[in-house]
Amino acid sequence: MQNNDKDEIAFLSHKILDLNKKLIESEKMKSQFLSLVASKLNNPMTVLLGLIPHLDPEKPSSKEVYTMVRQETLHLYFQIQNLVAAAEIEGGAVQLDYAIVTLGTILEDVLKICSMNSTRRILPWHFAIVCEHP
Repeated sequence: MQNNDKDEIAFLSHKILDLNKKLIESEKMKSQFLSLVASKLNNPMTVLLGLIPHLDPEKPSSKEVYTMVRQETLHLYFQIQNLVAAAEIEGGAVQLDYAIVTLGTILEDVLKICSMNSTRRILPWHFAIVCEHP
């Protein structure tokens, strides 16, 4: 091997090691940021969701405010969960994998979420889950 080739290999090796250190530091910072965002957003939302049942929706003066606070809190909570989940997937904190699930369970969860937001809808809606096994 010539001297130029050795110098180039040494230079490229040093460059790869330097980039690897920067990548490790970047991953640490990303993980710390994700933890900070999750705690800063989830903690207040958990408190709000815990307080909502203690409001008195039976008083005519507070019923509309109660409904608005409840709906907006649930909407914001849903958005935060999406943001955190997307960041975890993008950051590689979550490994995607296959899972065996029952369709009925998924549909029940979807219906539960939809029913929480149903007061925003103008038209009523109804769903029925019928599972038939061969």
